[in-house]
Amino acid sequence: MVLELDGVMALSRPEMGSCAGMEIKSAVLYPAASPSRRWMLAELADSAEFLPWLKGLLARGLKTGHNTLLGLGDGANWVENAFDEVGALPFTDLYHSAQYLERVMIALGWSESRREWQRRAWCRGEVAAREWLEQRLPAPEEWLLWESEAIEALRYLEKRLDSMDYPSFRARGFPIGSGQVEGMNKSVIGNRLKRSGMQWSREGAARMASLRAQVCAWHSLIDFESLRHQAYPPVPT
Repeated sequence: MVLELDGVMALSRPEMGSCAGMEIKSAVLYPAASPSRRWMLAELADSAEFLPWLKGLLARGLKTGHNTLLGLGDGANWVENAFDEVGALPFTDLYHSAQYLERVMIALGWSESRREWQRRAWCRGEVAAREWLEQRLPAPEEWLLWESEAIEALRYLEKRLDSMDYPSFRARGFPIGSGQVEGMNKSVIGNRLKRSGMQWSREGAARMASLRAQVCAWHSLIDFESLRHQAYPPVPT
């Protein structure tokens, strides 16, 4: 089974002349061999509040016989902590890792054409991060002189070497891109909550995100009628 985690921002109603962003945490759970048969979860919550929801999702979605839970994410702290809490084997999404790779290649002084060739190979899952760095990284006395952004990118990659062995993952039939949760954030959540000029109360954003995730999933965690009344409580007469 594969668990993908990410966050998507929605605008709150204006206060003191500005609209703050609210992060909706989203999760997609699906069998690796059948990605369309997915459960989806979206909650406006901090990391601690989101974890019980996530464990509830896994309790519904994990079946006997699925002995491995793969976790795909962008490397955000809350994502990696959540994977650790639920016992998921963490994989770093290759599209996000390629952005950090780009900063390192620029620091190495590579031309655009050389970087483009390397990005394509990386995004095809042909490159293992550990081997790439072993072969191309200069001595510390050189890379320590890089700009801070490049050093941070290098440390991001070095911290996650075991979760970026993309050729090995592909050979075992594992997914290496978090397209499921990215698609959910764009089509399920974003298309409804991020339309031009939209601003939300926290309660409204939370209810709408939860409703959209359940209606658009293959498997619903809550029956539709219960969820509808939660999202739109009856008005007392």
